[in-house]
Amino acid sequence: MKKTLFFLGILFSGILCSQDKVIDSLQALLKVAPKDTSKVNLLNQLSNRYTDATNYDQAVSSAQQALDLSSKLPFRPGMARSNVMLGRAFWKKGNIDAGLPYYFKAEKLYADMADKPGLAKTDAAIGLIYAYHDRFPQSLQYLYKALRMYEVLGDSEGIAKIHLNLGFSYLGQQNGPKAKKYLLLASKELKKAGNIGGQATALINLGNLYLGRVPKSLPDSAMFMYQQGLKLASAIGDIKNQGIALVNMGIIYRDWGDTTKALETFFKSMEIHKKLNDKGGVAAVLMDIGIIYKLQYKNKKAIVYFEDAAALAKEVNSWEYTFYSQNHLSELYARQHDYKKAFAAHVLRSNAYDSLFNEKNTKKIVQAEMDFNFEKKELAFKAEAEKREAVYKEENRRQKTIIIAAIAVLGLMICITFLIIRQIKFRNEQREIQLEHQLLRTQMNPHFIFNSLQAIQNYILTNKTMDAAKYLSSFARITRSVLEGSRMELISVEKEVELLNNYLQLQKLRFGDRFDYRIDVQPGLDTNMLIPPMLSQPFIENALEHGMRDIESGGLILVNMAVKEDRLVLEIKDNGQGLSQTPEPKRIHQSLATAITRERIKLMNRKQSAKIIFTIEDAYPDQVHKGVKVSFSIPI
Repeated sequence: MKKTLFFLGILFSGILCSQDKVIDSLQALLKVAPKDTSKVNLLNQLSNRYTDATNYDQAVSSAQQALDLSSKLPFRPGMARSNVMLGRAFWKKGNIDAGLPYYFKAEKLYADMADKPGLAKTDAAIGLIYAYHDRFPQSLQYLYKALRMYEVLGDSEGIAKIHLNLGFSYLGQQNGPKAKKYLLLASKELKKAGNIGGQATALINLGNLYLGRVPKSLPDSAMFMYQQGLKLASAIGDIKNQGIALVNMGIIYRDWGDTTKALETFFKSMEIHKKLNDKGGVAAVLMDIGIIYKLQYKNKKAIVYFEDAAALAKEVNSWEYTFYSQNHLSELYARQHDYKKAFAAHVLRSNAYDSLFNEKNTKKIVQAEMDFNFEKKELAFKAEAEKREAVYKEENRRQKTIIIAAIAVLGLMICITFLIIRQIKFRNEQREIQLEHQLLRTQMNPHFIFNSLQAIQNYILTNKTMDAAKYLSSFARITRSVLEGSRMELISVEKEVELLNNYLQLQKLRFGDRFDYRIDVQPGLDTNMLIPPMLSQPFIENALEHGMRDIESGGLILVNMAVKEDRLVLEIKDNGQGLSQTPEPKRIHQSLATAITRERIKLMNRKQSAKIIFTIEDAYPDQVHKGVKVSFSIPI
């Protein structure tokens, strides 16, 4: 099983107290409260407490009552707060699509009231929600927006909290340098502000960043950060942070081979997650404990913990935890020669894997299509709000003197210019997303998918299970990499090389010895360097499908990456038929890929002063098979 890693980004974990007593007190006050703003405030407080107590239906009901009453009064601060509470309840319940619209309504209300603190908090919450659901571009957009607002307000603690959430967002993107920068900054600022809970959160996130560093005594090791975070969380009774620090410390102890300390910390963490009623967290810790007993060949003990984990996984409907727990159980039952139970666990593991694979890929495919429409509606909504605000301001300015009116006209012209520029930029972004989708469909065309699935089926029917598993694994990794790359403007050289390796290995299984390939990366080249995704794959596909179609053996594809004069040079060469010898229908397919690539580069070059250079020519002009050479020169 992969290492269990608990990430933190919530800023209000604080000291847990008896929620029931607070809720009872608020309900008693509600019975005697008049139907005015005080009742609205009480209902919103009650909704907040219900959410903390994981009673989400009651939280939604209380917030909706507060919204209805504040709308009748009318009481706009109460309306804004009610929308925030509704959004928070749906988010904590796991329904982001239902919760986000309420946050957007609250954002508009705070903007109309010119309530900058409320607007900053709402934008910060939206940014954090996006980070938790891996929508990192939107997350950074709202977090930086909130940061600018806090800077205008001079709110140092608000700035520190945004720095913490930026660190969390960059950590989710695996951008180590930026995550470390903002987490260290947040830790220093929160310590200065006396926010111990925030400090603990920052330190534990730094531990997550450093997790995997084995040394036991480095001041920036994961263990050191978790120990410091645990110490602070314990000082204020913050059991949520304590539980997260302990489980990750247990993982490190297990990696160090200290199973006694590992088990001790795992059991402490499990008790905390039980108090928090976090069944998913309990299941994860149960599996961590089971792994230790399994490694020690204490099979009966291990089976007990994995069975308990499997039961909780079923209860919280987690395919991932079901897969891992049943996988371990299958192996343990087999050790005890109980093959009937081993087979049953294997069937459950396989079903969970299929469900998990289908769920993740379906979600990503749907999300890739939905994100465009969602962002379009969001920007249109904001543009309309800004337009109404401009008209409102203009009507007020007409009542002032001629000089003020002239200044107002000038300001309006600036606003209109800004909106026009923004609209042009938005249209360009639309075109870029459409092109990326076109590229995705070009790369993962139906023929490739059909051939891959047919090959997998043939392997299965001929009992070549290992070949089928290898082919399916490569196919899954390629599908995941292409779907992820289609949503990101930049990926690392390492991920691009991994995608090409998986793709070419898969094609080797299909084409056999008809071709060979080599991917050369200049020694010392920084593989964390960022480049546009999937530039080379369409041309490699063209070489395989068209350039080498009539070649029975001896085909060769070369991919080379090297740094030359502050630019990354990416070259793709093949020894196929070449551009001029390719039949007309196939040249049209190649031209389509080339046209899409040129248009992508044209759009990317608009955003930067240093330009990407793209060329395509014969690779071996003096030979019969001239091949094709595609070159990209990318500024670092």
